[in-house]
Amino acid sequence: MLPVATGSFRGGYRCGYHSAMAELHESVEFMGPSALSDTARDDVFRYCKFDGLDIDGAGLEGIVVGCTFVDSTWYWGLFTTARFVEVEFRRCIFRGCSFANCVFTMCKFVDCQFTKDNLGGDCRFSDCAWYDCQHSGCAGLPESVALKPGSSDFRVGPPTRP
Repeated sequence: MLPVATGSFRGGYRCGYHSAMAELHESVEFMGPSALSDTARDDVFRYCKFDGLDIDGAGLEGIVVGCTFVDSTWYWGLFTTARFVEVEFRRCIFRGCSFANCVFTMCKFVDCQFTKDNLGGDCRFSDCAWYDCQHSGCAGLPESVALKPGSSDFRVGPPTRP
C-alpha cells in the first residue's frame, strides 16, 4: 500500500483566458475563528476538520469531501456551485447565507441554525440538489429543504437550468 500524503498542495488549472490556482487540503485541521483564509473559497478539502470558524462574508465554491464542521459560524456566506459529499455540520450557525447551485450528497446537519442576518434576510437555497442527506435538531431550514424533522432523505432535486 502506498503512503498517503497529507497537508496542502497548490496546483494550477486553466479556465478560458484566466489562470487560477486551486489548493488541495487533505486531512488538515482548521481550528479557530480565522483558520480558513478568504483565498480558499475555490479549494478542495478532503477529510478535514473545521472547528470554531467565524466567517463573515465569505463562503465556499469548491469541493468538500468527508469533512466535519463543528461550532462554526458564517455571516452572509456565499456558497455558489459548491459540492459537499459526506460532510457533517455540527452546531453550526448560518446567518443570512446564500446557497446557489450547490449539491449536497450524504451530508448531515446536527443542531445547526439557519437564521436571519442583521437586515432580516433569511438563508436562501436556490437550485440546490440534496441527495440522501440527514438533519436533526436544526432550526430555520426552509420547508423545501427540511421536508420533515429527522428526514433521512430530503431531496429538492437536481439544479434546474434555463
